[in-house]
Amino acid sequence: MQSVFIVVVACFCVLGLFMVPSSSTTAWPTLRHQELFVRHVLHLGFGWLIAYACSRVPLRTWRRIAPALYLVSLVALTALLIPAVSVEVNGARRWLRLGPLSVQVSEVARVATVLVTAYLAGEVATAKPWRIPDLVRLSLPTVLATGMIIVEPDFGGAALVLVTGLIILFLAGLPWRFTLVAGLAGGILAVAALVAEPYRLVRVQEFVQTWKSVDHAPYQVRQSLLSFVSGGIWGTGLGAGWQKLGFLPESHTDYVLAVIGEELGLVGVFVLIAGWGVFVLCVWGLACQQRNSFANLAILGLGTNLAIQAIIHMGVVLALLPPKGIGLPFVSYGGSNLTVSLASVGIILALSRPGSGAPETRGTEVAAEST
Repeated sequence: MQSVFIVVVACFCVLGLFMVPSSSTTAWPTLRHQELFVRHVLHLGFGWLIAYACSRVPLRTWRRIAPALYLVSLVALTALLIPAVSVEVNGARRWLRLGPLSVQVSEVARVATVLVTAYLAGEVATAKPWRIPDLVRLSLPTVLATGMIIVEPDFGGAALVLVTGLIILFLAGLPWRFTLVAGLAGGILAVAALVAEPYRLVRVQEFVQTWKSVDHAPYQVRQSLLSFVSGGIWGTGLGAGWQKLGFLPESHTDYVLAVIGEELGLVGVFVLIAGWGVFVLCVWGLACQQRNSFANLAILGLGTNLAIQAIIHMGVVLALLPPKGIGLPFVSYGGSNLTVSLASVGIILALSRPGSGAPETRGTEVAAEST
């Protein structure tokens, strides 16, 4: 199962090596797309090194350091409020300056929140029935991280953390009534975030208008859909698309799937979707093999986090979700996202290594039942 998992991720990365230079090409030849490709290759190589390093860390070590990693991520999110050490882009402070490098802190916080939630849920899962204090204590890391990411502001990243945290708790055995309460609280938080920023409401309204008349759809959505129409079934051929030539915004990141649809056609898109289906099955299979509740929940959480990113990206590009800038993991041009995504792969491999952790008593049974 691990071998299939690695092969699938490697295929995504190889596809990215082709699509990043193709999607970053413009109508006015410059060295920019070459620079982007070189940076992408460097990030990819560094990401695989990080993945290998993470895969060698024992399960018990990941479990022990999970709370510390989460606290470090909270400190880093707090540091974003300090202009001297953070980088502001388009009114958002999401990057922390570390010498010549800039790190998108929310990417690291997502992984840390998954690990600490799995750590806490693995302990509470041994206690039945669940109580309200259990729900509050287990939800606290997700709520704190979500709130601090919204402040950046990064609504998409916050929603991703919130949904992933809720899924982990549900898989840990959270009763339906508690799940509904947590989901309702998350929904109220999402609505409050939408109301707080008028431009978010505008995006939702434009999304609704898209299904009434494509002429009223946001510009990037119209160009994205036009890319799929232009590609047809078999596509125009790798590198032969024209929407990326100044018509489709952020074609190498937020709308790379549209370029795939134009150049590789519906066949290429279906193969990519099938690849993500195999990815999900591998994550589920690796998790079900674990007799340690922390490993079980952390694998499911990390895999779910990556899969949800892919679903959101595909949904936005296909006009099934309101516009939101989220890249396609492993395929879009990446810096922090690509590195952290590959680090997540390494952690999954470490937690699923045969004999990497001792089984737990009742927690093991609860985790097994959840899966």
